[in-house]
Amino acid sequence: HHQAHLAAICAEQGLKTPVIGLALDGVGLGPDGGAWGGELLRLDGAQACRLGHLWPLALPGGDRAAREPWRMALSALHACGLAPTVDAWQRRVFPDQRLETQALLGLLERGLRCPPSSSLGRWFDAVAGLLGVQAVSQYEGQAAMRLEGLAAGHGPVPPRADGWRIQDGVLDLRPLVPVLLAETDAGRGAALFHATLAAALADWLRATVNPEKG
Repeated sequence: HHQAHLAAICAEQGLKTPVIGLALDGVGLGPDGGAWGGELLRLDGAQACRLGHLWPLALPGGDRAAREPWRMALSALHACGLAPTVDAWQRRVFPDQRLETQALLGLLERGLRCPPSSSLGRWFDAVAGLLGVQAVSQYEGQAAMRLEGLAAGHGPVPPRADGWRIQDGVLDLRPLVPVLLAETDAGRGAALFHATLAAALADWLRATVNPEKG
């Protein structure tokens, strides 16, 4: 699935040499049966090698999490050890929504019905939920598109240099979660996420191509 994403670009551009590229989407099955979607791959003809991936977020309730960004926000908060902030976060960003946060926190604590995914799309959902942009999506990609619109409306902001870390080929965006949790302007938060994500992805590629320089 993700190998095909890069292969299509190589075919379109007439590239015949090995390439390193990012395959970023919602969710697609990887060769290991996992839910991929944020992959750093090396492609050489028909052969592909996974060099790295995004730090995986749990999907509380499975596929339902892809339709309900508040679930992904909850997953991100739990992953960062911020479960004690959930009640205050919910009252601030979704005061009129009935969200079963405590029940899902229990599932996350026990690791039940919470499969992991390296999908970048689920990170977009998590940020949309954290910022109060979208609790439940009406169609696929709605949360990400709303984030994009808010970011464009706000205008550029500098990325957070401490908003990510890279270790053993894994790009971890969790350092950005507490920053976004504290953000009260959804437009600025969306712009900050986009800017930081772009910088993080570029850093990830540089660190892979030239690990001595990082």
